This record gives sequence, C-alpha cells and structure tokens, in this order.
Amino acid sequence: MLVWIASFLFVLMAGAHLGGALLFARWVTRYDQRLVRGEFSGSVAVLLSIRGRDPFLAETLQALRRMDYPQLTVHVVVDGDSTEVVEWKKCWASDPEARHPLKIQTLNSPPTTCGRKCAALLQALAGVSPETEVIVLIDADVVPDAQWLRRLTAPLADEQIAVVTGGQWFEPRWSHKPGAWVRSLWNAGSLVPTSMQGHPWAGTLAIRRRDFEAAELESAWQKAVVDDGPIARAMHQIGSRIAFDPRLISVNHENAGFIYSTRYVGRMLTWSRWYEGAFWNTAAHAFVLATIWSLCLISLSRNVYDGAWQWVGILAAALALGIWFYVLAYDVVRSAVARLHREHFAGKVGLSVGRQLWAALFLVPTHVVFIAGVVRAIFFREIEWRGVRYRISSPTDVKVLTPGKPPMKTADGDDSV
Repeated sequence: MLVWIASFLFVLMAGAHLGGALLFARWVTRYDQRLVRGEFSGSVAVLLSIRGRDPFLAETLQALRRMDYPQLTVHVVVDGDSTEVVEWKKCWASDPEARHPLKIQTLNSPPTTCGRKCAALLQALAGVSPETEVIVLIDADVVPDAQWLRRLTAPLADEQIAVVTGGQWFEPRWSHKPGAWVRSLWNAGSLVPTSMQGHPWAGTLAIRRRDFEAAELESAWQKAVVDDGPIARAMHQIGSRIAFDPRLISVNHENAGFIYSTRYVGRMLTWSRWYEGAFWNTAAHAFVLATIWSLCLISLSRNVYDGAWQWVGILAAALALGIWFYVLAYDVVRSAVARLHREHFAGKVGLSVGRQLWAALFLVPTHVVFIAGVVRAIFFREIEWRGVRYRISSPTDVKVLTPGKPPMKTADGDDSV
C-alpha cells in the first residue's frame, strides 16, 4: 500500500508542477499581449550599487553609458576600494560613445540598521535631481541592451502603474558546474509564482518618483536588508499598481558552483520569508515535497530489503515518470522565456533529449537545496551576503554584525572569499 501512496503522490506533485508551467507559458503570452506600452520620455535616474566584481560588471556599465534614452543620469555607489571609483570614471570618460552623465562615489559611513545595498542606494538617491521623474534600479549582473530603458519605462505611459519590473532566468551551458543547473532548476520554479503575482525584482525595476515618495520607500530602505523587499507592501498601502513585463526578464549565463548556488537559494528564500506573504505557501510546498520524498525513500528501502522487486519496479517507474514531468515543466518555462528572448538561447527553443536527461540528474539535489533553504529561512536569523553578516529579527529590524571585505567573484560565479 505504501508503494502506491508514494508513487501516486510523487507523480501528482510533479504533474501539478507541469500544469503550473503550462499555465505560466499561456499567461506570459496573453499578459505580454495585453500589457499597454506607450511612449515615455521623462527624466530617469538609474541607481546601481557595486560590491565586489561581478563577472559582467564591465559590460553592465558599458551598456548603461550607451543606453538609447534621452534624459538619463547614472548614479553608482561603490561599496569597496575607492580606487575602483577612479577606474570606472576613467573608463566612462574615455568611451567616445558614452551618452549620459555619470555620478559615481564610494559608500561612506553606511548605517548598521539596513543592508549595505540599501545603504548604497540611499546615498545615490541623495544625489538625484528633484526634477527626476522615474527612479530605476539595476543589479550589477544584468547586462541590458540599448532599448532596455525604453522598454522598462514604456508601461508607465499608463498613469495607474507606479512600478514596472522584470525577472531573471539563469541559462546554464553544457560546460557549467552542477550548481548552475541547480540554481536554474530552482529559479524556474520560483519564476512562475513571482512573475504571476508581480513581485518586484530590483535587478530591473522602474518606479515613479512621486509614488516612491508617497510610499516613503526611502524610510523603508533605512530599515530593510534588501531593496526590493519592501516595495510590494509599500505600493499596496498607497493603492498603486505593479506591472510585470515578460520582455524584461533578464537572461543570465553566469556559471556557479554548488555551494554558491546553495547559499543563493537560501538567501532568496530568506528575503521571501521576511518580505513576501506568499512565503508560507512556499514553506507548505517544501513540507509536502519533503514528506513525499520521505515516503518514497522509506518504501524503496523497505522493499529492497525484503527483496520485493516488483514493488521496487513500480516505485522506480513512478519516480522516473515524475522526474520526467518535472523536467518537462522546466522546459516549458524555459521555452516561454526563450520565445521572448530568442537572441540569448542557442539552438532550438526547447531542450534536446540530452539536455533533458542532464537536467534530470540535478532534480533531486535541487529539491534538497530548496527544502534546506526553506528550513534555514524559517529558523535562522543570521545570514551572510557578499561578505557582510546580518541578523534579521523582523522586516524592519536589521543589524549588521560583521561587515567584511567585498567578495571577488571568479569567472565561474563563485565568491573567492
């Protein structure tokens, strides 16, 4: 009886994921067609916080200084060696194609009551002109194309929309480490609810200045560990809309080791635990998933011990079918993103059979990392992010414990410290 229960639940859970992926693919197409995009040319300030050397940082800065947009000022705050400020200033000034002014500075006397990224953005915000109409956030691992800012601000032609945001897709290559595949598999599952629920992502985000001030986000950042965390709640309180634009999904080809990806997933789930009400749905999902895997392992080990190979075969077939459903779900989400961003994907839109089998190898480690990340987010109050350790007691009670040196990222995405 246990074999049938475990087999049924595993296939049912995997089938639910596949159904969610198909719903997402349909939603992306319809939402992309329904989203109103107009012409917006108001003055924009792009805020970028730099701590450590992301592998694509030089490309990000080059893209910003060559951005096709009429009224743009780029504000960069470097949390680290001040020599980097001189270096980036020279690089910007020497580029004959640079179109926009740069204001770059070193982070000075950051408070201990918020994340270092929030501290950097607050310092950058102090230098933004009062005439600026839109504040844009971008992460150092996002490499935008020349039309990125025009696409990002286009939905703001609708006066009811206060925030426009995108999302992130991690696209691993054959040569990438297992950690890159684990992060991609987990992120594919995460992208579905976060996109459909319109959760803000600071890697690509635009917000009207007047709504930013009305929501008192500057005060919220002074007590938050992460910049995009307080945005959804703040917009809800003032009755403003958040628009997710599927065309603003950023495709990231960065490699990553297993330890790095494990920390990444745990950190993202920690942010969700403190700033997203839907986190407890995620926690329930993790609990059910852990229960089903436990039933499968208990049943499998018991029947192997008893030599009941017919039951072992039934359970193995169910596991194979369920894993295939999970991989198909990943492929459906990936294909939905690839259709909008074809230039970032090699070969056909869908995964080859070889890559499906390769992805299947990392499904179990992904589930383990996900479950462990949820447990950590619920029970642990301290977390390390880019060399800085924080204690989080509530969404507005953050304390910097041990500020360290900025990590240096290697070419494969791992921190060198």
